Amino acid sequence: MSTPEYQKIIADLDEKLAELKSTRDNILVQSEKAVAICNLALIQMRDLVIKNGFENQQDEIEFFKKVKPKVYSQLIYHNQIFKIESKRPNSSDKVQRKFLVGELDKIQNFLNDNLEFYQYHRCNSNFLDDHYFMRGKGDIRLRLGSLDFLTDSLFCTNHDQTVAYIKANDIFTI
Repeated sequence: MSTPEYQKIIADLDEKLAELKSTRDNILVQSEKAVAICNLALIQMRDLVIKNGFENQQDEIEFFKKVKPKVYSQLIYHNQIFKIESKRPNSSDKVQRKFLVGELDKIQNFLNDNLEFYQYHRCNSNFLDDHYFMRGKGDIRLRLGSLDFLTDSLFCTNHDQTVAYIKANDIFTI
């Protein structure tokens, strides 16, 4: 389902983020610019989804399970970097290390809070994909952490954001 249009958006995003990383801007400036670049890519994807829709249920599932999270995870990652770096104490290495360990603990707490879905995702399961990755299948009992699927039902599903957070946390902890 990764159509040439979506592939181009992702390739352009990757190129722009690589260019940005090679600049001498400080980390806060870089991450702020990266968030804007990622947000623009998501807007482009949203416009395509609304304009073109999907040919079938499997294409929709693949988009929300694999394609959108590639871009959304970058947005989340760069936003996390911005938040962490802007709050990082200007102090000793020991104090900074304690702060960063606390941030890593937050990531682990997210994974623990979403353990069942995390295992589903990591095992490449698909038996619940029609509930997790189809628009209009929003069930608040399935997703308590985010209500995006209710506020933007044209571009969000129950768990596309959760996949993006998992991917962003993978980038962050590597």
